Amino acid sequence: MEPKLIVLVTGLCGAGKDHCADAWASVLASYNCKITTRTASISTETKREYAVATSADLQRLLHDRGYKEKHRAALASFFQSQVQQRPRLPEEHFLGVVYGAAGVDVLLITGMRDEAPVAAFSHLVPDSQLIEVRVQVSDEIRMMRRSTSSDSSNESQENPYDVISDRPYRPCLFFENEADGDRAAKEFARRHLIPLVNSQIEGLANSVRSIPNFPRPGVDFRHILGLVGQRDGLGICSARLMGCLPEDRKKVGAVVCCEIGSIAFASVLAHRLQRPLVVIRKSGKLPPPVIAVTKMSSHISASGPDDAGVEMMEMEMDALPDGASVVVVDDVLSTGNTLCAVLRLLEKAGVAPSRISALLIAEFPLHRGRHFLQKNGFGEVHIRSLLVFGGH
Repeated sequence: MEPKLIVLVTGLCGAGKDHCADAWASVLASYNCKITTRTASISTETKREYAVATSADLQRLLHDRGYKEKHRAALASFFQSQVQQRPRLPEEHFLGVVYGAAGVDVLLITGMRDEAPVAAFSHLVPDSQLIEVRVQVSDEIRMMRRSTSSDSSNESQENPYDVISDRPYRPCLFFENEADGDRAAKEFARRHLIPLVNSQIEGLANSVRSIPNFPRPGVDFRHILGLVGQRDGLGICSARLMGCLPEDRKKVGAVVCCEIGSIAFASVLAHRLQRPLVVIRKSGKLPPPVIAVTKMSSHISASGPDDAGVEMMEMEMDALPDGASVVVVDDVLSTGNTLCAVLRLLEKAGVAPSRISALLIAEFPLHRGRHFLQKNGFGEVHIRSLLVFGGH
């Protein structure tokens, strides 16, 4: 059984990732005694293999920060050489940590070295909610924390494990770990992590009806729009969407949605934000002038798995206020084709990916929609989903 929630705790060396992970695990466990939590480092297996290959002291690699700092460059080089021989090694290590936490409700993983890890690994754990929290800290404090256990020759060196991405992307959440102690970290967990394990979320997921072989054989259709017909379904969804908004809501200039599947959720969110609602529609439904892009038809609407047609999507040309941030609301993220087309339209309208937040009611990670968006230049879009389903 995979964990219900997997939190990837990322950040530069010295940011305090392990400290934060421990604090967050304690808050989640104290919130509900029935929730089991575990913290783990994905780099443990690399350290174990490195110790065997070099006769380094494994226990000191695991527990002695100063000793680990002295071996850091060699560890990174060792890992990179392993990946060249076994390209799927990062996936193997990730799944090893996940399977080692079978039966645990919440797993917090540190030691990640992968670019856009949610996009890279979410399809491997399609029944789990996978998020990334980037721990940030000023260079001054980071170096001060590192210097307490590493020699001066290492203090100014770049950390070979820190990923420098060729394609920018945005983690799900950020935590500024500037203050001493764990008070701020615990407050962050109460505000941002506890809602992810709230019983309302589980209730929403359980209430989504599944219809096998609809609209064609081989498709297990999830009736996401059916949530609006349930008592409090729309209210709970809109409240959760509000909680997923970026910190500075004043910069949001409009809420955008695409056709019928998301309009109910988007309209309530726009009302709560007191912002205009912009609806993207198929060709011929909106009066000119419009801007338009093409997209491949959904794998759901296609008549077969290999039968994907082309559709035109349009938006009114002057619908968005100049210079504003935009919140996109969609009912489903699967292959990413629809959301990618929406983002291309917004880009045509002058909205940079870094000013866009995409809030999804449901996500199907097996289709690797986040990976598709990352490949197409939309890694900087802030993406959050309320529900995760493992089927097709």
